[in-house]
Amino acid sequence: MSKAVDTALKDSHPPTLSDLHLEGLISDDLIQIPGGFDDWKKQWVRTSTIRHAAGKLTSIALLSLGAPFWYNILKNLLQLRSMIATKDDAQRQVRQDQQPSPQPPPLTDGEKGDLTATG
Repeated sequence: MSKAVDTALKDSHPPTLSDLHLEGLISDDLIQIPGGFDDWKKQWVRTSTIRHAAGKLTSIALLSLGAPFWYNILKNLLQLRSMIATKDDAQRQVRQDQQPSPQPPPLTDGEKGDLTATG
């Protein structure tokens, strides 16, 4: 089987747009794939003003909420995790309590064999 894997790896080629199923997205102008650095730079300059302004405003707004706000958010998220873990432990305990404990099979007085036999 390793020969088949080696052959497949040797015969493999870099994925094309059709392999990635991106033609529809490109034709609908939802994504653009630059042909090189110059194309990328032109695209960056053309679209960067609005996107950068929106990103900067969003960053400023979130940072202006301050450290105490973010500290409390993180603290609440961690408490949420511990509450979920506690509930999960309680549910597990209920499931275990509801299951009957296994009982050993009853002993019979039938044939027990010769315990002194060898060989």
